[in-house]
Amino acid sequence: MNAEVADRFAGCLLGLAMGATIGAGYAGVAGTDALYEYLEDGRTPGRGGLAESTDDAALAMATARAIVRGGRVEGSHLARAYLEWFCSGGGSIGQSTWLALRRLQRGVPWTEAGDTGRFAAGGAPAARIAPVGLLHAYAEAGMREDVRTCGMITHRNEEAIAGALAVAHIVARAARGALRPAQACAELQ
Repeated sequence: MNAEVADRFAGCLLGLAMGATIGAGYAGVAGTDALYEYLEDGRTPGRGGLAESTDDAALAMATARAIVRGGRVEGSHLARAYLEWFCSGGGSIGQSTWLALRRLQRGVPWTEAGDTGRFAAGGAPAARIAPVGLLHAYAEAGMREDVRTCGMITHRNEEAIAGALAVAHIVARAARGALRPAQACAELQ
C-alpha cells in the first residue's frame, strides 16, 4: 500500500471518530429547525464541549481491529470484538445496539442477536461500516455479504443494511481515489 492510499485509509477512520464525537452531542435534537435553534442559541454538544465518543466510533474501530486480526469479515470475530467493547464499559449506546449486545452477552448467536422490525432501521450499521468499505476498496466482490454480516449483528433490518451498503460503496470508491469528496456528498443525496 502506497503512502497516499494509507493516508486515505487513516483519514477515513480519523474522520469517522471525529465526526461521531462532535455529532454525539446533538443526538436527540429533533428536526432541522430544532438543530439550527440549538446552534444559534450558542449551546455546544455534550456537557460543556465535545461529547464522549459514541458506540458508532467505538464499534467502527472494533470492526477494523477484527478485520485486521482475521484478514476478512467474520461474523463471530466481529461479535466478539463488539462484546469486548460492551463488557469493558462502552460509552453512549443506541437502544438496538444495546439490546443486541445484551443478547450476545446471554449467548444468543451473532446471526440472531440483531434487533428486528421498524425500530431496527437505524443508522448504526452505516456509522460503523467504513472499515468494510476500506477492506473492499480495490476488490468490491463480496462487499454486500460483508456489509450484511457486519450490520446484522445489531440490526437485522433491510433498510439499515441498505444504508450501510451505500456508505461502504462510497468509502471504497473514495479510498481508492475514484471519488472526490464533493462527488461523495452528491451521490449520497
